[in-house]
Amino acid sequence: MASSVSIIIPAYNEQANISKTLNQVHSYLTENQFDFEIIVINDGSSDKTVQEVQQFKGAQLIDNPVNMGKGNAVKRGVLAANNELILFMDADHAIPIHYLSEFTKEIASFDIIIGSKYIGDTKNYPFYRKIVGKIFSFLKFLIIGLKIKDTQCGFKLFKAEIAKDLFSHAKINGWCFDVEILMIASRKSYTIKESPINMSDINSISKINVFSSGTQMFLDLIKLRLDFKKGKYKL
Repeated sequence: MASSVSIIIPAYNEQANISKTLNQVHSYLTENQFDFEIIVINDGSSDKTVQEVQQFKGAQLIDNPVNMGKGNAVKRGVLAANNELILFMDADHAIPIHYLSEFTKEIASFDIIIGSKYIGDTKNYPFYRKIVGKIFSFLKFLIIGLKIKDTQCGFKLFKAEIAKDLFSHAKINGWCFDVEILMIASRKSYTIKESPINMSDINSISKINVFSSGTQMFLDLIKLRLDFKKGKYKL
């Protein structure tokens, strides 16, 4: 498969990280001769994220004037993408872009490749977050029957036509959008592979409040189950 890839980066108050991330991503893609585009979706940031992106000439900016949630930002980026493969990744570059080379090889045999912190010899990931992640994985299986170990990893590669199909059905704007997308993919019998990754910087994940976000995600899981049961997703 040709290595033509759209990089989707949702960003909310990422002034401190976004320029470094864009430089690292752009350099890697150029050095490895990818045909690429980089799309940053500013999700209503109150800092200078927009200005930082505008100063970087190698990226396209999509601007949400108000905060709509990561799910909404990724959806906008995916639907705007033009290349054969679509990767979405986090603005803090917590998962190194170099995994893309391996993922592009693997996706020849699958529809979706997702990074996983819970398989293989994972380093640089706090023990308590592994425990929280395993609890959430159990709840996912219990409530909606999804067996994927790490739905929340911010590094996922899709064949473009599949990504656009999945996100055209997406309804969740918040953190649980990954679960929704993978749930839809499972219902549509798309093939998914979890591939082990290591975090590059454990400090970059500290902005997320595990407990408050976890409560909302639990409620979203319940809503997902009910909505699928009621046939609200026309797949």
